[in-house]
Amino acid sequence: MASITSTRLTGNSQLDQEIIARGQEQKWQLIIQILTGCITITAAAGEAEVSRPTIYKWLTGFVLGALTGLEGLKPGPKVDWQARCRELEAENKALKQEVK
Repeated sequence: MASITSTRLTGNSQLDQEIIARGQEQKWQLIIQILTGCITITAAAGEAEVSRPTIYKWLTGFVLGALTGLEGLKPGPKVDWQARCRELEAENKALKQEVK
């Protein structure tokens, strides 16, 4: 791969060891190359011998994971916000009836 070697994936030896221990060097390198504009999705798919949708899946997981880390969100149960809004609307309606 172009400019990133498996001995220096992030510039942080502990993170590099984690990536290597999980066997994710190739995916990591491809995603970084895509994000930096060094390689296209199509070229990355060809290099990894996977489909373009697979590359998009990896990219999506990478970006969403990064956003979670940046936002400092704690992992927890997924919330169905539409269902929660419906519950709150029903509760609001009931409270309004009670006040009347």
